[in-house]
Amino acid sequence: KRQITCLCFFRQGIYTSSKFDWNEGMERHREIGRRFRQSSVQAMRKRAIYKTLLFSVHPEPLDDLQAYVAEHFGEAVDAIRNGPNSLEFVAKGVSKVSALNVLAKHCGFAPETAAAFGDGVNDVGMFRWAGYSVCMHHGHPSAKVAARMVAPESTAQTNFAAAVAAMAS
Repeated sequence: KRQITCLCFFRQGIYTSSKFDWNEGMERHREIGRRFRQSSVQAMRKRAIYKTLLFSVHPEPLDDLQAYVAEHFGEAVDAIRNGPNSLEFVAKGVSKVSALNVLAKHCGFAPETAAAFGDGVNDVGMFRWAGYSVCMHHGHPSAKVAARMVAPESTAQTNFAAAVAAMAS
């Protein structure tokens, strides 16, 4: 009704509520699972979700939803915009930085010795945490500002490799 697609990330793969407003940018979310599975929101709610991402070709419904979540659930949930067409929900206090702090302590390394790569608003904290940080060329403007370096222009498929090569030189 509001033309919002819900992507839910599970251990078993990524489930989506629809593909009516799909675009090529959404295809990059294949980092787990070989393909998206279509499912109803009711069925997805029965599984343990570790990440939820909403997408809409029209930013206005996401603007309204982000304001609603901040007002009613802001003490428990962060609603993060990585761009005008996406909205991500993350439990308060759970972030890439909180995970990296645990990992650094467990493995015995200091943040200033770490390198971080990313492209979104949700990477800004990680960029500030790490001693060296690289934002992908296609990244969000706020992520580009927070990173120490922006990867050279290349295709989306090769941008990480271009970032590593530029960092090494």
